[in-house]
Amino acid sequence: MKAAPQNTTSYDRASGQGTAAHERGDPAAPVRCLLTAMQPDALARLDTAGLMDLVAEAERVECAIQAASYRVLAALPQHPAFRRGPIDDAAIAVARALGISEHIAAAQIAEARAITRLFPETLDRLASGDVQVAQVRALVEATRALDDQTARTVQARVLHLMPDQNLAATRRALSRAVLKADPDGVQRRHPTHP
Repeated sequence: MKAAPQNTTSYDRASGQGTAAHERGDPAAPVRCLLTAMQPDALARLDTAGLMDLVAEAERVECAIQAASYRVLAALPQHPAFRRGPIDDAAIAVARALGISEHIAAAQIAEARAITRLFPETLDRLASGDVQVAQVRALVEATRALDDQTARTVQARVLHLMPDQNLAATRRALSRAVLKADPDGVQRRHPTHP
């Protein structure tokens, strides 16, 4: 039996993944494989179909990475290191690590916590590349003023549609789902001013 090579250097368009390292369960292998395939000399050898496959794979990997990031950000405040003020302390640590403001870091943590708590099914679909990050954010925004059960009802109405939709179509579907799930909440969500 031939030993598997230690580094993945090929990109298999048909399967959308690397070879040996990915088969060994190395979670970073698809990313390394994708980066190798995106080197200028490798790109120059690909036909149009190969380039389109590579773009699609890059998008899928980006979605999986964002899903992982949401899970990590949501878990941070529960870590024992952040006992004093879990959200604030975690936001400070994230801000320092990413070079962003504490306000932006706190918003990212809040978004991640909402997604992991309310929409784990959507997060799973993001991780598999079936839905886009912008669609997930649109779901969070559309349901922000709703109670948890109503927000989950909205997700149930639109999640199966999202893989075949662009962002505009998803937003329209979310608007319809919010209206159906919470018809009496129109005034609360969009108050009229005298």
